[in-house]
Amino acid sequence: MSNWRKFPLLRILLPSIAGILLANYLRRPMPCLWYGLLGGGTLLAILAFRSQAFRYRWWSGSVIIPLFLLLGYACSTLHNPIYDVAFMGHLASGEQLVQGIVRNAPHHQQKRIQIELEVERVGTHPDTLTSVRANLLLYLPNDLAGQAVRYGDRLLCQTNWQPIAPPRNPHAFDYRGFLARRHIHHQAFIADGAFIRLDSLQGNPILGMAYQWRAQLLRALHRHLPAKEQQSVAAALILGYKQGLSEDVKNAYSATGAMHVLAVSGLHVGLVWAIIAFCLRWLPTHRPLFKVLRTLLTLMALWGFALLTGASPSVLRATTMFSFILVGRMLQREGSIYNTLAASAFCLLLFDPQLIFQIGFQLSYAAVASIVYFYPKIYPLWHINNRLGDWTWQLVALSIAAQLGTLPLSLYYFHQFPLYFWLSGIVVVPFAFLVLGSGLLMLFLDLIWPALAGLVAYLLNGLIWLMNALIFLIHQLPQSFFSEIWIDHWVMLALYLGLACMIIGINWRRARWWLYASGILVLISAYTAFRWIDQDRQRQLTIYDLHGRTYVEFVEGEEIIALHSKQVHPEDLHYATRNYHLSLGARLIEQYTFGEKIERSNWWLNQQFVQFHTLRLFIPAALPARAPIEPLKVDLLLLRDGFASSLDVLFEYVEPKQVIIDNSARRWQQHRWITDCGTHHVPVHRTATQGAFTLDLNDIEI
Repeated sequence: MSNWRKFPLLRILLPSIAGILLANYLRRPMPCLWYGLLGGGTLLAILAFRSQAFRYRWWSGSVIIPLFLLLGYACSTLHNPIYDVAFMGHLASGEQLVQGIVRNAPHHQQKRIQIELEVERVGTHPDTLTSVRANLLLYLPNDLAGQAVRYGDRLLCQTNWQPIAPPRNPHAFDYRGFLARRHIHHQAFIADGAFIRLDSLQGNPILGMAYQWRAQLLRALHRHLPAKEQQSVAAALILGYKQGLSEDVKNAYSATGAMHVLAVSGLHVGLVWAIIAFCLRWLPTHRPLFKVLRTLLTLMALWGFALLTGASPSVLRATTMFSFILVGRMLQREGSIYNTLAASAFCLLLFDPQLIFQIGFQLSYAAVASIVYFYPKIYPLWHINNRLGDWTWQLVALSIAAQLGTLPLSLYYFHQFPLYFWLSGIVVVPFAFLVLGSGLLMLFLDLIWPALAGLVAYLLNGLIWLMNALIFLIHQLPQSFFSEIWIDHWVMLALYLGLACMIIGINWRRARWWLYASGILVLISAYTAFRWIDQDRQRQLTIYDLHGRTYVEFVEGEEIIALHSKQVHPEDLHYATRNYHLSLGARLIEQYTFGEKIERSNWWLNQQFVQFHTLRLFIPAALPARAPIEPLKVDLLLLRDGFASSLDVLFEYVEPKQVIIDNSARRWQQHRWITDCGTHHVPVHRTATQGAFTLDLNDIEI
């Protein structure tokens, strides 16, 4: 990569990505956007057909960069429904009829069935429905009618659709942002019998057929593989269907750095290519007609596999890249792999610009680009004469190269680093080839010779069992992974900047770029050290938003004391607090319930009263036995479920500076409290609408 001019597609990809990022940051249509595209395209065409002196060669580049930046901006706004005048979000929500087409395979949950509905019309009466543009996340009842819904069905639903709520606890997973990247901004829950199916087979016929085939193949896997754990791993590895994976399997594969094997990616697409090439080896390659036929058959097989596995970003990336390689070979043009990667990314982002924000897309391209660059430099560092040793070193070098490119993203998104990623790579890569090959063979034989398919299923079952056993064994090794790691997006970008400086230093053999990389690492270390110092002096109060529960945390340095009403489910508590604890660098050490009497350093609990340093918090369950001569002044008053007295009477006992209403109380009670606080001119914070209440005692004088 020493010559930038050798990668023209990379030179147009980067400004296109910049345009997509700019559109998502500004979130508004750009005036005269299409005129700018038309003018830039015309000017570029004039420069292309007119000979120029060498010293004016930069003119074309000065036009290409803004032109493709505008193109990325235009694609982002064009694909996003919120810029459309017919966007459903411009209408008032409420109990209405919604008509739309199911655009994905239904996701079956315990009590509900989740589907994505491409909304066509909305209204209060079937005869007065208005055409709109939107995508709706719909939850159907898990009954016979809901289970009969398929991709491509046109549904008419009676529902009260609502915008998807933002995260209400600090640093919690932003589910609204996650869905917005897929152009979904609203959700609705359907009651029993509140929807009908108007029509079927209204979606993409190719995708609909692929979903039907995948359902049949899943049934075949369930028939031949009796153990549920082997079924789920086979469905994920062969067909990209991950709904059946247990939490234990997910945690083991994630902690050992092998989770990518359960997400169909370039490894799987490459194996399918190898299988198809082996089956078509009898076709002569010296005749152009047979060469074209072989290429077309291979492309059809690769894209058919991509559709069967759900067309995930990793599969789309790999299939698109292999398609460019196949077409290049057919035309006898062997281009740079970096150009091929850039071309596949450019085409995918033109089709859906929001892919750039999907974790799978980012990890996929980071891993492949890192392997392409670093593997040829890592592998020659150790020459092993033994064939088995050399093959093992190839897998280790491959794992190291992939980790170099994905490490910042992994730390940022997953907050952990698998220490034995190189060992899991030695296990899962060969097993992935064996499992995928035998799995595809079993599914093919199931169509023509079920008895022989059953014999292959025994082999497949044993391979998956052995692979799982080895992964769980690696997971149980001491210090198998580092967890509880927190970095913000600036540190992630700085790590990639340091990696880029290191790559430039390798290519250009300039020592100063290595100094730049070292300087970036020093700055990151200094930033982390100052953050640790700041964590030692932190003092915070957080009242979380948990439906039906009261949960309060007091942060003192790196320790957290929690106060709660009812027992909180561990999964709900983990979802609400984990990321915030990581950002604070603190851990939970004690939990208490209301009504206890506890005295600790700088923290005191006496039934309804809490004192944390100078902060005074009152959490009433009932009115005090005796009224004071004058109201007791407190800093915060927390109202929760269980307190039923009037605030008019309560304010005769206490005089709060601010009232907090958590989400444990009933909605009508919360509204009544808000009205009473307004009457008494007391500021109020309601966690159900405003999110968790956080107070930093170092920044605010109480």
